[in-house]
Amino acid sequence: MPSTVSGSISSNTDLDHYKVTIAGNKKLTVTLTAGATSGFGVGVFTPTGQQLLLMPGTVGATQQVAITNSGTAAAQLVIRVTRTAGAPGAYKLAMVY
Repeated sequence: MPSTVSGSISSNTDLDHYKVTIAGNKKLTVTLTAGATSGFGVGVFTPTGQQLLLMPGTVGATQQVAITNSGTAAAQLVIRVTRTAGAPGAYKLAMVY
C-alpha cells in the first residue's frame, strides 16, 4: 500500500501524527521530504507513546527510515513529523510497504 501525504508544519509546537499498521513479516519504508527552507524530523512511536526512533531534520534534506515487523502479527505504530530546523513549511511523507 504505497501512500503519499502532503502536510505542513506552522510552528515548533505543531506535530503531525500518522497511524500505520505493518503486517507480520513486512517492512515499511518512510520517506520525509522537506522544502528548501525547512527541516523536518521523523519519529516512530508505539500507540502508547513510547519512542522507538527519532531522527532530527536538516534544512532541505530528505529523511528515510525503514521499519521491519519481524513478528507474525500485525503491529501498529505512529509516525510523527515535527519541524526541527529552518522555517515552517510544507512536506511530503511517502510510505511504501
